[in-house]
Amino acid sequence: MIFKPRKSLLFLWLLLVGTQLVFSQEKDSTLVRLEKQVKLATNDSLKVLALINLGEYELKRDFNKARTYHHEISKLLASANYNTKYHKALLLQQEGIYHRKVANYTDALRCGLEAIKIFEDLGIEEGVATTYHNIGVVYKYDKDYARATESFKKAIGLNLKLKRYKSLGDNYNILASNYYYIQQLDSVWHYYDLAHKYFEKSNYEEGVYRVMAGRAGILTNIKKHKEALALRLKELEYVKRIGKKEAITQSHFQISVIYSRMKQYQKSMYHAEKSLELALKENQKKLIATSYKRRSRVYYYLKDYKNALDDYRSYKKALDKVYNLQKAKEIREIELSNKFQQERLKDSLRFESEKKLATAALAQENQRRTLWMTIAFLVVLALVIIAYLLYRQRALRAERDAQERLIKNLELQRRVETKTEEVNELLTETIQHIKSKERLAENLQKLSTEKEGITLKSIIADLKASKADNAKLMLIKQNIEQVNFEFIKKLKTEHPKLTKTDVEICSLIRIGLSRKEVASLRNTSLDAVKMSRSRIKKKLGLSAGQSLDTYINTL
Repeated sequence: MIFKPRKSLLFLWLLLVGTQLVFSQEKDSTLVRLEKQVKLATNDSLKVLALINLGEYELKRDFNKARTYHHEISKLLASANYNTKYHKALLLQQEGIYHRKVANYTDALRCGLEAIKIFEDLGIEEGVATTYHNIGVVYKYDKDYARATESFKKAIGLNLKLKRYKSLGDNYNILASNYYYIQQLDSVWHYYDLAHKYFEKSNYEEGVYRVMAGRAGILTNIKKHKEALALRLKELEYVKRIGKKEAITQSHFQISVIYSRMKQYQKSMYHAEKSLELALKENQKKLIATSYKRRSRVYYYLKDYKNALDDYRSYKKALDKVYNLQKAKEIREIELSNKFQQERLKDSLRFESEKKLATAALAQENQRRTLWMTIAFLVVLALVIIAYLLYRQRALRAERDAQERLIKNLELQRRVETKTEEVNELLTETIQHIKSKERLAENLQKLSTEKEGITLKSIIADLKASKADNAKLMLIKQNIEQVNFEFIKKLKTEHPKLTKTDVEICSLIRIGLSRKEVASLRNTSLDAVKMSRSRIKKKLGLSAGQSLDTYINTL
């Protein structure tokens, strides 16, 4: 066969083109279009706007990628030769969303307030409305539901005026979930209906699925688990299809909750682990904390208390990165600083207008009054901050105490379960002794009727054996507390293959019974006890020269 290089190269080229076509078809068409706009931008202004559009899209799909575009935009704005105020406000808006997604609420709030100031200066009401919505989400995630509601309603007022139906759907959808946390369920359903109405009016499919997810959450909490599960599975299928990573993580988490409440713990564990895996991969700090807590609860339901406790500790450690006193203090300082700057600006404008009409003496009087008002304001502000910090400290202390009580209750429950097993075993052995005594009574009856095969000597021997058994039973009752919880737990943990009988024999060895005593107590032969000991040694991994008694007593 003659090698033809031109045909081979042509074949290779066609293969590469075909592969490229396949992959390009699989790639998100919207993402391809936005990336193309960046490449085709002919100046800095167009490029910045294209990057902002790309960053906004990625914030909804893979928010960590959006951070790369934010850095590129910042560099372009730093060296731009045009008025960059509008683009800077859009960038601040996106950075605020990113900081909120990684639970950096301080920076999220700061970015939002700076963006609102620029939008108001420029007279762009759409930007103000969107940013108020974003700030409301920050407050909601920081569990300040009153301020969250206030921000959402400001956004709704502007969006109604501007007839921005998709934005109204977003506003009403998250406002509904906010009302759920303050236990106003009638408002919850009302606002979900409004959100659904406006999402359908704007033909926004993703919004409709968001409302579906919200309703599923309510159905879960009122114990309509089958209905909630059906909605959650539909939502998971949709967010996987559009590649929205944060929503995929949330969906797995919520499905795990539903399966737990349906007592299908293996399925619940699968979705809890998927939620934690995705949250760790995408650095979703709030979801990392809640996913650890979710898996801890599933471990608890499965009676794997060690892993449950480990995950609960991981949850507390992760939660501290999201909520702590320092972050709360920083958020309040940003709020107060922003309000103070607005008041100072108003005072300055008023002072300038009065200065043209008032005398120098009146101006001095106004300055003194302003000084005293400022001092009074600062004193009140300091008292408010101190009172708030004391309240938060007390609340956190109460939460820590509750968590410690929970852990102690878990430990107590494990001990009670172990003691219950021991009592059941003792009752079983007691029943065996009662049956032995019944047999002796029957033999005495046979002796009185002079039946063959029953002698007084054999009955006396049985009575001695029964007496000895009773003595051993009393010994077990006196020493059973010495075969304590820690020994049984350690034995089962290090050697999970041991059967219940194996553990029982080890416990009898632990309290010092000989082979004959074990055989007598268990109503079995000495050979059977020897075989059991040999089997236990193999399971414990002991060699022929090692003593089973010595090993057990060292645990």
